[in-house]
Amino acid sequence: MKRRTKSFISLFSVFLIILSTIIPSIAAEQKDPSVSDLMEEYNLTCDLVQSKYDHGNPDGLDGGNGGIWKDGDFEVNITFDHEKEEGNEFLSVSFSNATKPVYFVYVKYSTDGDLYRYPTGVASDSDLFVSGNNAISHMTFYYCNGTQPEYGSLEVTKTVTHCDQVVTLPEDEFEITVDGPNDYSETFFLSNGESKILNELMPGTYSISEAMPPDDYEFVSIDGITQMSDVEVEVTANQTRQVEVINLYNPDGEPDPEVGALQICKSVDTDEGVELPETVPDFKIVVTDPEGKSTTVELANGESTKLENLMPGIYKISETDIPEDYSFVSMNDQNTMTDFEIEVVKNDTKDVAIINKYTPDPDPDPDPDPDPDPEIGTLQLSKMVETDEGDELPETIPNFKIVVTDPEGKSTTVELSHKGSTTLENLMPGMYKISETDIPDDYSFVSMNEKETMTDFEIEVVKNDTKDVAIINKYTPTDDPEDPTGSIEIMKFRDLNRDGDMEDGDENPKNDDPLLNNIQFRLEAAPVVELSMAESSEPQSWTMTTGSGDFEDGQIIFSNLPFGRYKLIELSPRTITAPEDLKDGEMYVFVDQETQHIQIKVGNYWRNSSGSSSDRDNDRDNDRDNDPVTTETNVVEEPLETVPPEPTPLAPSDVAEVVVEDVFEVAEVAVPLALPQTGELPPYAAYALGSLMILAGVFMKRKSI
Repeated sequence: MKRRTKSFISLFSVFLIILSTIIPSIAAEQKDPSVSDLMEEYNLTCDLVQSKYDHGNPDGLDGGNGGIWKDGDFEVNITFDHEKEEGNEFLSVSFSNATKPVYFVYVKYSTDGDLYRYPTGVASDSDLFVSGNNAISHMTFYYCNGTQPEYGSLEVTKTVTHCDQVVTLPEDEFEITVDGPNDYSETFFLSNGESKILNELMPGTYSISEAMPPDDYEFVSIDGITQMSDVEVEVTANQTRQVEVINLYNPDGEPDPEVGALQICKSVDTDEGVELPETVPDFKIVVTDPEGKSTTVELANGESTKLENLMPGIYKISETDIPEDYSFVSMNDQNTMTDFEIEVVKNDTKDVAIINKYTPDPDPDPDPDPDPDPEIGTLQLSKMVETDEGDELPETIPNFKIVVTDPEGKSTTVELSHKGSTTLENLMPGMYKISETDIPDDYSFVSMNEKETMTDFEIEVVKNDTKDVAIINKYTPTDDPEDPTGSIEIMKFRDLNRDGDMEDGDENPKNDDPLLNNIQFRLEAAPVVELSMAESSEPQSWTMTTGSGDFEDGQIIFSNLPFGRYKLIELSPRTITAPEDLKDGEMYVFVDQETQHIQIKVGNYWRNSSGSSSDRDNDRDNDRDNDPVTTETNVVEEPLETVPPEPTPLAPSDVAEVVVEDVFEVAEVAVPLALPQTGELPPYAAYALGSLMILAGVFMKRKSI
C-alpha cells in the first residue's frame, strides 16, 4: 500500500509539472496597446483617444457585417469581408470616412493582435487582418483630438573628392551625428555616394557633426560650411532638407596635387569721426568653385581665412545677408558684391579683400544739408512652375532662391515656391538686377518677364509705382535617378569548333545568321533574401526570343532592369558551350553600378537526329539540317508567352563583361506586414488530461489486484 501511494504521488507530481507549462500559455493574452505607450514611443503630442469596437457585440451595426461605428464624437464606417488564402477562410476588415485622423488601428483575434500605424493620420484603409488567424474579435481605433504636428525629413549625403578623377576610392565609412529638438540624436555611418534619410522629424533646428575622418582623408565642408561640428540646418514640415558632407581623399605617400588656394580677408571702415561698436557681427561670404559647389565662410572685422586644396579654375565670390547698419564697399577694389570672379592657379594663393562700412542709423555725423526723403517704389516678385503636357507637379515643390541687387550693389535674397509671391517695398528709384540661383534638381529656368535672362535681369524701379517680375521655371524630372536600371544583352553564336569562344570559324549574329533566331531565354528576378522569412512569392520573370522585334539575328536585350541578382535560363534544347556557368542551362548575373550593362555571348552547337554529334567537317551542314527553323521533328518548343519588359533600346557599345558569381539559391520570401504571432491556445491541456486518465487507470488496476 505504501509503494502504491508513492507511485500515485509521483504520477501526480508529473501531472502538476505538465500543467504548470500549459497554464502560462493559456493565460498569455496580448492586450491592446495603451495610449500612453503609443504617445511616448512615437513622439505624439496631440490628444490621442482610444475607441474599441467589439465584433462579438456589434452594438447597432448592420448584423455585425459593417456599418457606422459611433463612439462619442468619433464616427467611422466599418466593412468586413470574407476572403480565401490557401484554402483557409479568414476575415479582413476595412474602414473609411473617419471623422478624426486615425493614427493607429489594432485588430485582434483571441490572444493574437496586429497594430497598423499611420504616421500622418488617415481617414480610411483596407484589408486589415490578424496574422495567422481566420477571424477578428475586435478592433481598436486610436485617433487624435486636435492637431498633430506634421513632420519633415533630413537627407544626408556623403561625397569624397580626389584631384585625380581616375583613382578608385576605397570604401571607407565616415561617422556622422545629427542632433535636434526633444533630445533627438542619431549617429550613422556613410561611405562615398551613400545617403541616409531621417524621416518623421519634428520641424526645428538640427545640428550636424562629423567625427574625425579616417586616415588619408581630410574634412572639407558640411552643407557648404567649413566647420566640422554643429552645423545648423532647418527642417520644415512636409519638406526634405538635403545636406552634403564632403571629404577629400589624399593618401599618405601620394604627391600633393597641383592645387591653389584663396586667402579671404575682411575689414570694416567707418566715416571720419564714427567709431566701430565693441562687437562687430560676422559677414557671410559664399565661394563657388568651377563645378558649381559652394562653400560658406563667416568673417568679422580683421579676420581672414584660407581655403586650400582648390582645383585651378574660375571661382565666384559673393557677400550675402549683410547685417543692419553695415553696407558693402568693395571686393578687391571693385564694386562687385555678387559673383566676383577670381582665377585660382596651381601652386599659388590668391588674395581677396572684402571691405564693408559701418553706417549706423541715425548717422552720428549727418550731412548738414540732407536731401529730402526721396519718393520710393516697389517690386512685386511672383513664381510659377510649369510642366510638359502629361507631366504632373510633385506634391512637394522646393523653394527657389532669387537675389535682388539694388543700384548701390546691395543684395537681398528671397525664396519662393510655386505660386508664391513677395513684395519688396521702400525701394530707391533706379535700375535693379534680379538673378535666380541654385535651381533645385529636376527643375529648369524658363523666363523672367518672358525673357530668357536668368542672371542680372534688369528692371527699373520708379517712384510711387510697383513693378512686377514674373519668374517661371519648369519641372523636368529625370528617369528616377534614385532607382537606376541596367540591361542584359544576349549574343548567340554557333560554336562550330565547340571551344566556347566566338572566333572567325564560328557563325554569329554579326554575319546575319537567321538560324540563330527563335531561341527562347527566360530571365527571373532572384534577389538574395533572409532565411528567416516565412513565405515565398512568385519571382518576376520575362521570356524573350532571339531575333524578334527590332533585335538583330541571335540577339536579345533585357532592358530597364532594377539593380539586383537575376537568373538567366536558356529554354531551347541545344548543347551550350559558353559561357561556362550557363552550360547547365541556367546562370546567375548581377546588375549593379559596376556592371550596369552586361553582354553575354552564348555559344551552341546542334546534334544530329541520332543524338551523337556529327564530324567536325560536316558540323555546319548538320547544324543547318537540324535547326528548328527547317526541321520540326527534332525540337519541341515550349509554349511560353513572350512578355518583353519596358521598350528595349540597344545596349551601349561600352558594355561591361559578364560578371558571374557563385551564389546559393534562396527562396524569395515576403516580409510580414503586421506584428508577429504572439500565441495560440495549445492542445497541451488535452494531452495532459488524457495522460492523467491513463495513469489513473493503471493505478486503479494495480489496486484491484
